[in-house]
Amino acid sequence: MMLRYWIIVVCVVSLNFLAYSQQRGFNIPLYLDGSLRNTLEQTIDLRDFKAVDFISVSVRLEGGNIKTIPFELKLITDKTTYKLKPFHEQFESDEDVFVSELIYLQPEEAGICQLRLDLDTMFNYDIKVDGFIRVFVPQSDIKYKVGISSQKALDKSCICPQPDYIARSDWGNKFLLGPYIYHPPASYTNVTHLIIHHSAGTNTSNNWKGVVASIFDFHVNANKWQDVGYNWLVDPNGVIYEGRGGGDNVIGAHMCGYNKNTMGICVLGDFNLVEPTLESISALEKLLAYKACKEDISADGSSNISSFTGHMHHISGHKQGCSPTHTDCPGHLLFAKMEAIRSETKDYIATECVEVTANEEIITESMLIYPNSAENIFCVKKADQIKIINIQGIDVTSRINKTGENCFEISSLTSGIYFVQVFLNEKWQLSKVVKL
Repeated sequence: MMLRYWIIVVCVVSLNFLAYSQQRGFNIPLYLDGSLRNTLEQTIDLRDFKAVDFISVSVRLEGGNIKTIPFELKLITDKTTYKLKPFHEQFESDEDVFVSELIYLQPEEAGICQLRLDLDTMFNYDIKVDGFIRVFVPQSDIKYKVGISSQKALDKSCICPQPDYIARSDWGNKFLLGPYIYHPPASYTNVTHLIIHHSAGTNTSNNWKGVVASIFDFHVNANKWQDVGYNWLVDPNGVIYEGRGGGDNVIGAHMCGYNKNTMGICVLGDFNLVEPTLESISALEKLLAYKACKEDISADGSSNISSFTGHMHHISGHKQGCSPTHTDCPGHLLFAKMEAIRSETKDYIATECVEVTANEEIITESMLIYPNSAENIFCVKKADQIKIINIQGIDVTSRINKTGENCFEISSLTSGIYFVQVFLNEKWQLSKVVKL
């Protein structure tokens, strides 16, 4: 007969809480000895964790082949019952470790809690489990203002600019996080696939910056990773946050152990419960467009990936890179939009990227390029340097040959519209040429 047991946390609410302005985290040790007993209990006191916005809580249990025994984990307050699911990024091989998803408590819900593990009353078990409850209180951010770190300068290999984002040194200021990885060394990869996640946490917050900080704390201190697992995070307001340190193409921890060749983007929210906001989808597509363009990735294409034994869309949901039933991330309501996200990202590269390159001077074809349209050769009146970008945003300059001082042979290009970036007078100018 299959073993069954439950873990229940019962909270008696304390209303004695004050505003607390500095983010902090603590481990509350657990040791549950179930030798020939059916009920295991431990009292947990959360009354000293003063918060304004929220308190995040997770549980890590170790020992006794914990993942091989079905159980249900709950946190019960006087307001609601929280079911703590297994962390959806946890690797399948960790049979002796159970890590719960993060839950977010309102400040008034933190009180004296009873951790109780109930075993099937028909049998006696010899079970010893230890671990801890991880509690995190973010820095208060009631007067939430978006601090933007901007990289507007055009990447000369791609026509799509990098969207604005909040740097990790901002949301992680109390962790003293700079641009580099929290626990070095960083590892890097050739990114070929862009993986979409959901955080499976709260869907509402007055402090999304604090939510990002809580995910970092959870990944590092509960799950024992060297940094936050995602390369980027996106909140429901469409604000983008820099994730794992180390810079572009750093390897994260987000796809069931198959992290090489991928970049992970987490959209904040539980999209098994609610639809992602239009603002978050718009920001996601801009970020995908930038990276797809920069790495010469076809947004609506697919290919094999060396770190995963399968053929994957270049833009995929988390669960597509894992064994069946391992995870439902990024939630069925976001996953249902994946085909549209791929299509809209491709369209954004082909159309909108030209309009948002604010540092470019758009000039008419007659001032710059002749003949236009061109079958085999076109010329520019004057240029210090040029780049040719196709309608998918991919740099194809290496496929053309210079035939004169300012003329270029383009017979190797397929017919269609191309964008021409001309570096002249110490700035890049943008035009178009039609290849017949």
